[in-house]
Amino acid sequence: MFGKQLLRFALVPAALLGLGLLPGTSRANVTFTMDPVQTTTNAGDFKQVNDTTINALNLNQNQQLGQNTPILQIVTDTASMIQSPGGGGQSFIEAVDAPFGNVVITPINPPLAGFTTLELNPFTEPGPGPNEGTFYLLATDNEGTVFDSRVVTGGLFTFDENGQNRFAAVAVDGQFITRLEMVIEPPNADILKQFRLNYVLAPTTQAVPEPSTMALALSGLVGFGFAGLRRLRRREAASA
Repeated sequence: MFGKQLLRFALVPAALLGLGLLPGTSRANVTFTMDPVQTTTNAGDFKQVNDTTINALNLNQNQQLGQNTPILQIVTDTASMIQSPGGGGQSFIEAVDAPFGNVVITPINPPLAGFTTLELNPFTEPGPGPNEGTFYLLATDNEGTVFDSRVVTGGLFTFDENGQNRFAAVAVDGQFITRLEMVIEPPNADILKQFRLNYVLAPTTQAVPEPSTMALALSGLVGFGFAGLRRLRRREAASA
């Protein structure tokens, strides 16, 4: 008898854990990497919102999102501006007076709820002074959990002025990222460019049925309603 009661008490925490009512062993649902990652969307063109806010636009055609749709908001701690190099080069964001020390990237909702992968290329423009820097990333997932790249990767990221840096935050286990913050210590990033991502659509952006499809569905519901009403009247007549 006592053994059965003990077994019941032992099973209760396991059941609560399975229902998500007790905290389990934490897992890193966001990873960070300097290795190349596969992405489907290029957000390499920009629109200035104010001195410290710039929107990145979707450049990919034939997607659920229209080309040049704003999909990322990039907020910097110092004034920034859009630079468009000639010769077909891709636009980039450049610090105006002082290097960036903090950059926050969030999805624009709608159309995006978040991103499962976000890659960017921050670096220091060649010139006088130190041309190397270190930084870390803070990624917030869709459940509000913040992941620190210093903890996940065991240290700081470094970048220099060669322009070939690739840093990415990647969500796993069905999660997605709703905020990515880059903290540069000391402030030393002059250029932000080559934003690439895999995104998650916001619920309001999901496909809406065509008007003809909606009309057909409504007519079907009306038909079912009339049929049910006729059956009800037959039953009442038969019982009278």
